[in-house]
Amino acid sequence: MLKRAPTILDWLDRHRWTHVGLMLFCGAIITAGVIAPWYEVAARMSGSWPHHNFFLIQKGQPVGRGDLVAFIMRRDYVERVQPGHLHRDYADVGNRWMKRIVGVPGDHIVIKEDEVYINGQSVGRGFGIDRYGQRIDLASLPEVIPEGEYYVALPHPRSFDSRYYGLIRKADILGTVTPLI
Repeated sequence: MLKRAPTILDWLDRHRWTHVGLMLFCGAIITAGVIAPWYEVAARMSGSWPHHNFFLIQKGQPVGRGDLVAFIMRRDYVERVQPGHLHRDYADVGNRWMKRIVGVPGDHIVIKEDEVYINGQSVGRGFGIDRYGQRIDLASLPEVIPEGEYYVALPHPRSFDSRYYGLIRKADILGTVTPLI
């Protein structure tokens, strides 16, 4: 008996995707290809994103508190958490990252006992040790978020976010993010 070659539908069935999901994904790629200056499709698999793997990035949109945004991990952000001999492979320079804006210009930041507060609300606690057992300290954060910078985070307790690499610049934000599938 001849064995047939696996198809994309076999892959989808194995990975519990739906055919509707495939059509949405293909539609997003076609849309992104047609209007690429304004949109980008991104894929991400992470424990901090357990329900979505594909995202639509809408470029050039104004951003504010609560927005899910994509930004580029810059060398100076990584250097804040990789002093000297430490290497954190999860902090790759040049990669796109997605986090929610929880602090905007003018917000007040206070750090008490390894917990970060913005305008009196807790936005995360530092763990002191990363997933490789290396010490990781909270970033040196200003008392007030300056114009053109944002504090970004996710609700996942071990999210690698502004607690560690500090504020991100508006210029590094690619756009707002919408989960697709």
